[in-house]
This record gives sequence, structure tokens and C-alpha cells, in this order.
Amino acid sequence: MSNSLTPVRRPSIVPVLIPPSTEVGIGQRVLESWWNGLNPHTRRSFRAAYRQAAMFFFPGNTDAELDDRAALKGLADFFALNSKGMAYARVTDWRTHLESRGLASGSINRRLTALKSLCKRLSIAGAIPYELAIDRLPEELYRDTAGPGVVAVGTMLHDTDRGRDADVRDRSIIRLLADLALRRHELTSLDVSDVDLPQKALWILRKGKRQRVKVTLTRRAVEDLTAWLDIRGCLDLPCPDGKHPLFVPIDRHGHLRPMRLTGTGVYLIIRGRGLKAGATARPHGIRHTAAIAALQATGGSLEAVRVLLGHSGYQAAQHYLREAQGLQAQVSELISSGW
Repeated sequence: MSNSLTPVRRPSIVPVLIPPSTEVGIGQRVLESWWNGLNPHTRRSFRAAYRQAAMFFFPGNTDAELDDRAALKGLADFFALNSKGMAYARVTDWRTHLESRGLASGSINRRLTALKSLCKRLSIAGAIPYELAIDRLPEELYRDTAGPGVVAVGTMLHDTDRGRDADVRDRSIIRLLADLALRRHELTSLDVSDVDLPQKALWILRKGKRQRVKVTLTRRAVEDLTAWLDIRGCLDLPCPDGKHPLFVPIDRHGHLRPMRLTGTGVYLIIRGRGLKAGATARPHGIRHTAAIAALQATGGSLEAVRVLLGHSGYQAAQHYLREAQGLQAQVSELISSGW
């Protein structure tokens, strides 16, 4: 009889969701503390990624069984029970699966970031002895950075002069998206208390940040917000979370509803206003237009655009500069005459 030991191989795929267990050593408080510390936008993004990853990692479970808590806890237990190599192989399989579905590189990278963030937190807490290192897929910054254009944005603002409550609200929304180049979640996360009209200040929650930063309102933004707050003040009831969101839905009867206007709601408003102006518009497209307009107004200042967009680097500003200069179109026209 041989004295050699036969190595026992762990399966790289866990067939069912691992139930919460103190034997695994993953403290629920560790996960909850980290999860509650994320800003709401990041939580929404991570929540979707974890549910999708759990459905792939644990195919024996139904979607009903994989609620948010079960998905997060199941993934945490998976990383604790498997080696770094096993975890890397499984995550790589998931990345390949996402690519086969035709998802954009940016979408895949955001899902991978969610898993890497979870592993990093577990590693810091001492629950696993490794962090997940997996390469991001190369991605283009933007497919289209032109946006609806300055003329279309101006027309959208002009079309809100009819004076209805929804017009006043929509004008303020378009004004903030255009003048301050806000993202959708930066707009929808605003509360009434974040507006300081006497100081011409607005406190916004930047992407990936936990604390609000102050931006200065333009004169026209102050005027539009003043008009909207006069209407908004009629709604004294807070939302279910106890807060008073700056922008709220308005039903077809013109009644303000005590709930926060969602990102989808903002998208539909901008899309509808754009169609009336004869343009294809979306909230982030107005941000693109604002960046191009800022470059043209400042003589191509990358620093001005970086500050306006709230970026830490110049990569996006350089991309907008190339769009504004139109060098490719100019060069193509020059060489086209020679063929």
C-alpha cells in the first residue's frame, strides 16, 4: 500500500448557494458595515452585479431564492471556501460568459469591479487571504460624445416657458444638466436642503464619493430654481425615507407626488423634451454638449472642462477636445480630394 497522499481537488463550481454559516467565518456585520458605507448609486450598481454573478456561480438556485442578501452572502462564502486560483477561474468564466452575451466592455468592467470590491473588503477583514486580481477589458471612453447640441438644448429650455408646474420643474432640470454638466444620479440625489440660493451654491454627491461637494450656480440656474422651489414648497410631506427631494414626480392632473424623481423619470423627461425640439436627447448627452460648449467658450481649456465635469484626470477632457476640433473630419476631407 502506497504511503503517498492523493490530493483532493475542490470543485471550481459551487452547484448551489451556500447558506449563511458561522463556520465559514464571514461576519454578517462586516458585510453590512461595508455595504451601508457605499453611496446609493454604487449600491444599485453592485446589487445588480451580485445578483447576476450569483445566478451564474450557483445555477441550482431560482431567481426568487437569490435576493440581495442571499446573493451577497453566497458570493462572500464562495470566495472564503475556495482558493485564489479557483476564484480567479470562476470569475474569468463569468467574464467570458458576459462577453458572449455581447455586453459592452464598460458594462463588464463595472460588474468585475463589484466582485473585486467585495473581495478587497473580505481580505481587509481577514475573512479571505487574497484579493481578486483580474484584468479589465479595454474600452473606448465614449461611443458618441456630441450630445444633442447647443441649439437643441436651447430649444428645449425655450419650450419650457409655458408656465405649467411641470414646465418649471423640467426647466430647472435641463438647466442644471446643461449649466453644471450634472450626471443623472447627481441630479436625482439632490434634496431641498442641498440648495443654498443666497450663496448661489448647490451641494452635489459626485460619482463614487461619500461626501457632497459645493458647486456654484449660474444666475439663470438661481432664477429657475427659485421658480421651482416656490412650487415645490407647496409639498410639505417628506418622502418615505423622511427626506425632501428637490425634484419630485408630477402626475397628469398636475399634482406633486411625495417621492423622489428617479433616474428613469429624468431620462423620460429629457427624451420627451428632446423629441419636441426635434433632437435625440438624453441626460448624459446634455453633459456631453456642456463639455463641448465649455471647450469652445474657454478656447480649449482642458482644466476648465475637467473641473466642470468633476473628473480627477484629463482623459475625458482630451476626448471632448478631439470631438470639438473635428480633426478627423478635416483630415479626411483634405485627403479625399486626392483619390
